[in-house]
Amino acid sequence: MGMSKKDFIALADALNKSRPLFDAVRTAQWAQDVETVRQFCAASSPAFKSYRWLGYIAGKCGPNGGTR
Repeated sequence: MGMSKKDFIALADALNKSRPLFDAVRTAQWAQDVETVRQFCAASSPAFKSYRWLGYIAGKCGPNGGTR
């Protein structure tokens, strides 16, 4: 069974909570980790919308892609 929309949102929430503050090296590694997870999610579901997921992590939209 594949991942659901709820799973993708929970994963984005967990990544957001682990975002390092005030540490450029750790922030760069975190960004690489986010990209790796994004690639996995995109490969696991054709319905996965990378731009929405990344926008949600960046705080640019809500979990469904709309405004916060």
